[in-house]
Amino acid sequence: MILTCKRCGNANPLEASFCYFDGQLLQNAINPSPTKNPELAIPFVFPDGRKCISFDELVLTILDEWEESKKLLKDGSFARFFQKIGRPDLSVRAEKCRVFPDADLGVDELINCLPVSIDLKPELQTEIERINLGISKSGTDRDLYIQLKNTGLGMIKGSAVVECPDFWITLGDGSGTNQKSLHFINEFKLHLRIQGKRLRASDKALNAKITIETNGGSREVLITAEVPVLPFSKGCLAGAISPRKLASLAKVNPKEAGKLFEDNSVQDWYKSNGWTYPVPGPAASGVAAVQQFFEALGLVEAPQVLIEPRSHECSGYPGEKINLVFTVFSSEKRHVYAHATNTPDAPWIICKPTDSEKNRAIISVEVIIPDSPPSQVEGRINIFSNGGKVFRPRIYLSILGPAKILPPPLPEIKSSSSESSNSSNLGGVPEFNESEPYKFQGMPAILLGSLLILGIFAAIVRDVLSFSKPMENNDAISRVLKAEKPDMNPLVFLTFNETDTQVSFGAGLTAKPTAGKARTTNVGTQEAHMSFCIHTKPTDKNSKAKRLMRDSDGFTNNSVTRINGNDWFFGQGPLKFREKASQEFILEANKHYNGRWLKMKQLIAESETPFLGKGYTSVWAMTNPSVEITQSLRIIPGAQTNKLDTVLVRYRIENRGNKNLTIGFRTLLDTFIGSNDGVPFLIPGDSELCSSSKIMNGAGVPDFLQALENNDLNNPGTVANLSLLNP
Repeated sequence: MILTCKRCGNANPLEASFCYFDGQLLQNAINPSPTKNPELAIPFVFPDGRKCISFDELVLTILDEWEESKKLLKDGSFARFFQKIGRPDLSVRAEKCRVFPDADLGVDELINCLPVSIDLKPELQTEIERINLGISKSGTDRDLYIQLKNTGLGMIKGSAVVECPDFWITLGDGSGTNQKSLHFINEFKLHLRIQGKRLRASDKALNAKITIETNGGSREVLITAEVPVLPFSKGCLAGAISPRKLASLAKVNPKEAGKLFEDNSVQDWYKSNGWTYPVPGPAASGVAAVQQFFEALGLVEAPQVLIEPRSHECSGYPGEKINLVFTVFSSEKRHVYAHATNTPDAPWIICKPTDSEKNRAIISVEVIIPDSPPSQVEGRINIFSNGGKVFRPRIYLSILGPAKILPPPLPEIKSSSSESSNSSNLGGVPEFNESEPYKFQGMPAILLGSLLILGIFAAIVRDVLSFSKPMENNDAISRVLKAEKPDMNPLVFLTFNETDTQVSFGAGLTAKPTAGKARTTNVGTQEAHMSFCIHTKPTDKNSKAKRLMRDSDGFTNNSVTRINGNDWFFGQGPLKFREKASQEFILEANKHYNGRWLKMKQLIAESETPFLGKGYTSVWAMTNPSVEITQSLRIIPGAQTNKLDTVLVRYRIENRGNKNLTIGFRTLLDTFIGSNDGVPFLIPGDSELCSSSKIMNGAGVPDFLQALENNDLNNPGTVANLSLLNP
């Protein structure tokens, strides 16, 4: 027979009194509890002379002499003693505890291994359960301490968590944290810090809660503070105690109020109350500054603005200065504001302050011609205007040589190397001159930029297949954009999932179409999610149109954004289920679906490169977390064919909230060419086609992949090239 230890679960002989593995006192019929307080074979003597003749006395003395006990554990005294009294099992445990990085936890682990009759049960107590900070001032930091006590035996182990909006109270020094692990024997001072810069003035009290969860019980400490609003004290806006009140006063006297916005008095008032100023960038001048503030608060609609000209061409010798002007205007009788910023790739362009004149804003730009050999260069500036509009006009500069002054030539295209006419590759990303939204609302948004750019393009290939590396960076597309007008007959077209679909929810992150056949309770409706499918057009009488994705409207494709460890489908809102579905099933099925459409399949307007093909933009807004994702697709000329045979896919992710987010992104394309649902892939550098799977990381990711209709290099059929490009 064997005897099982109740603590560790290991088997021991029936005649054993103590567990060989953890020293726990064993109970059995043959040897029923030899003693509840087993004595030590020889006493253990502490350095101060205290003797312990039993395990109970040893544990109690360790708790009293905690600091000294940590030293005895570290120098191996406990391990040697247990070996000496014939308890090698406890000696082994003491040796393991000795190497703990934290000596406190090592001693605690040791005393919990000893065979004692006393109940080692810690108990947490707090000296206070509610703290009223009274009137606090925004911008002023303070330190608080909560005294924690252990009124039981053993070590208190657990954590403290702060729950409060805006994180105006944290644990620890500096910026602190909202969670802290803790352990102690007798007493512990929990350090709290009031983050003055995060205190927001309000007519209501601010509340926070500190939750302490330990093995000795749980406690909550409530903290309240009052941060009164400081009224605005200048001019016609004096006495305002809220942004709404300030806006109503500005509406009465916009000219005088515009000066207070322009000299940053309003911005300083926001800062003194701990509020985030809603206007991005510098303040406009005059009444336009009031319009700018009203738009930021959402009190008025922004006028539709345009820019003239869309680009400038200039020339000169090194060292010369050229003054240029861009005008942002509106046909509506509303004030227009704008400001310009430089871009790092064009340091020779300097933006000057903006002049606002009712429904137009004039941006002055100075071009300082760099000292370089005769050449042609181009650069951009960013112009931010009403309603978050962003214009990115180009400036073409011709640096002239000393012999002759030439008129500024247009950018030229360099011919690419000769390659097979049956296969083309995407190698770059064009920069469109479309007006893009400069989105700020509440806390300034964090523009994460073009998180992922996919270039996909298809061409019909017969008889001969040649593979070539796509052109690098943005040169390929840039050269196409500067070339003469391409063939305007598109060789590919797009279809979208833009209607509701009946689905059943399966394992993982999938909702599968039912084709109207399923009758079970887990059948629901999936709203249109704007996944796409690319189709080729017949190139002659002997060819047929083919789709490159499994589902004709792209339903089986998807894109997933990972935000702080949680996965969310792009464009897919909560599934709608029949009444028979249980609430638990609905919650489980919808845990990865969150959001709504702001824009859906909106046609992209023509830009400065009007020969680009048709394209669409869709904007998906999530509420928790507050994130907006923009998907844009456009049929563009191939870098080498100069034909509309390429689809450029872009995703832009914007943080619209006031919290830092960790964001990842992945996209799935369910390939299908002709009638082949298991198309092979050609991976540069591999000697064989890939028809199963391959993981590629870092430098191992190739510039492009090629999907073949047939598993035969001599007769590949339709070939689709896919390039994954950096922004």
